[in-house]
Amino acid sequence: MSQATAIAELIEHLSRRIQGAAYAHDLKPAQWSALRYYARADRTARTIRAFAGVHASSHSAASQIVTGLKRKRLLTSYTSKRDAREQVVELTAAGARLLRHDPLKPITRALKRMNEREQRVLLKSLRHLIDGAFHRHVRAD
Repeated sequence: MSQATAIAELIEHLSRRIQGAAYAHDLKPAQWSALRYYARADRTARTIRAFAGVHASSHSAASQIVTGLKRKRLLTSYTSKRDAREQVVELTAAGARLLRHDPLKPITRALKRMNEREQRVLLKSLRHLIDGAFHRHVRAD
């Protein structure tokens, strides 16, 4: 087996482990992504359209994710003062409490045990991997 194949299989294994862990607290992986997004997004980026763009999904799919989280009282929304067609989405206190149990926390802890140089190299490598495999634009280093 080539080194590239071994790395690809490790990434697949890590992905499966993360996805499996993300079915926690009655949420799906995309819902965890939405909670994380709205917890750290600037006020002007707290819209369904902005989340859809970052999440690489359709507006309709993003809207369904947000609606599900609103039903669970983890997100709330109100009409934008700038554009009445746009909903501004906010994390509720319950959503913030649930994020303390984010299934990505073990990965974050493991990454924090790496030194700064290792983290930078991994970040750059993952961005290049995503760009090369999916022909998507990734942020410059």
